Amino acid sequence: MAGSVPLCCNGDLGRATPWPAARRGRSGAQTRTPAPSSQRTSADSPAMTPAKTPLDLQRLGGEDGIARWVRRFYEKVAADAVLAPLFTDLERARSRQVDYFVEIFGGPKRYTERYGKAFLRFKHRTFRIGQPERDAWMRLVLESLGEVGADAAVVAEVERRLAPIADAMVNHHPQRQDAYYFQR
Repeated sequence: MAGSVPLCCNGDLGRATPWPAARRGRSGAQTRTPAPSSQRTSADSPAMTPAKTPLDLQRLGGEDGIARWVRRFYEKVAADAVLAPLFTDLERARSRQVDYFVEIFGGPKRYTERYGKAFLRFKHRTFRIGQPERDAWMRLVLESLGEVGADAAVVAEVERRLAPIADAMVNHHPQRQDAYYFQR
């Protein structure tokens, strides 16, 4: 490697940049200076914090529309054989889901104010989420949205925004046998 400067990724996956200059810590060991906060990204993957898109809160019916959508979703979850076992407190989950969706679709930041940064993969770490659970979640989210009156373009945009988040929640890959946490 030319120059032998260690590289880091500052959130732009296509562009590696040199680490900030090394410095000495209290112990005398060489440490790396963290990037300035303006260059740092959240510990979540980019999928956890969707970028702003033309889809705004009003196209989803405002906060009331999202509340109706999420209410319908959790009615379906309660009857779903794959997802029902994962949700022990539907009311609590529903409330948090409304706050999260309102925030990511451009509304007030109540989720962050009430629960902190949405480190979703960390918050879902104790649930066994495989491809079947991910697919069932996406199916019910999109069906519910359509059932409360969203047109096909809005449903497609929501799918585009939520699919990377759902993909990131998958933590159980039995074919790779990496889910040691769940083996008993």
